[in-house]
Amino acid sequence: MGIFIPSDEVVLVFEKGVKLFDGEKPRYKDLTAMGEAKAAGVFFLTNRKIIFVPRRSLTESILEPLTFLLSEGLIKDILEIAAEMSAGRGSADLGELDLTQGRDFLEIPLSSIKEVKAKKAYLFTNYLMVRYEEEGTSTACSFIFGQAARSKKDLEKKILQAMKESKR
Repeated sequence: MGIFIPSDEVVLVFEKGVKLFDGEKPRYKDLTAMGEAKAAGVFFLTNRKIIFVPRRSLTESILEPLTFLLSEGLIKDILEIAAEMSAGRGSADLGELDLTQGRDFLEIPLSSIKEVKAKKAYLFTNYLMVRYEEEGTSTACSFIFGQAARSKKDLEKKILQAMKESKR
């Protein structure tokens, strides 16, 4: 699945080597060898939203859509449609199958952000916490950038400025 950034949207920040964690603060074990192996992804800040695209292995790229199709029963539906069509019993509209649910990136509209803070965890790890509203529920996530020792105060300021300008 691709990411579409409209021509009237401007990319303000682009950083590779970013890790995404659920919650306000990454857990200590996530920052050690004992933690989950999180693949680094790409972080975008545009004048309208934050986008995080995880980097995936080739195996994940192949297996994830297949798992989604199996879990939704869509492979069975496709096979039934193919069997009916090959037996000459009707036609099928493949447009009825909803394959758009398995979105593989995070998109946070600036208008939904309630709080953004550059923080420090466990004495040595700088990260960016974003709290936002999603379908009426408050959600938080944390981003650790490749250079975890460097403060993210400048990025916090850029996001706050973009939020301010997007309200105009």
